[in-house]
Amino acid sequence: MTVERWNDGMLDEFASSVTELRESTTELRESVSEVKDGIDGLRITAQALLQLAARMLTINHSLKLQGRSVLDFLTQSCLAARLGIQHPSLIPTVQQTPLQNPRPLIFL
Repeated sequence: MTVERWNDGMLDEFASSVTELRESTTELRESVSEVKDGIDGLRITAQALLQLAARMLTINHSLKLQGRSVLDFLTQSCLAARLGIQHPSLIPTVQQTPLQNPRPLIFL
């Protein structure tokens, strides 16, 4: 078995290979970090979409139970948001008619 001695050229080549390996490792770590950030962003987006879908289904169900138009409610909501005015309520309002006594009161 023969052992070859390292010369300056071989050491320089080895050092440049180590430097390239370090740079590649750093780039790979940055890429992995970006991918993780992207996946976390997608996860947040998916959760937000699920919440939006749940809220829309709740709105739809509530309005249908009240016999109100879903399209009118959403249109009023969007318009209120754009104009900065009070948004429509999902809570049903009961319109009370004034009570009228069928017999007039007689004061003596």
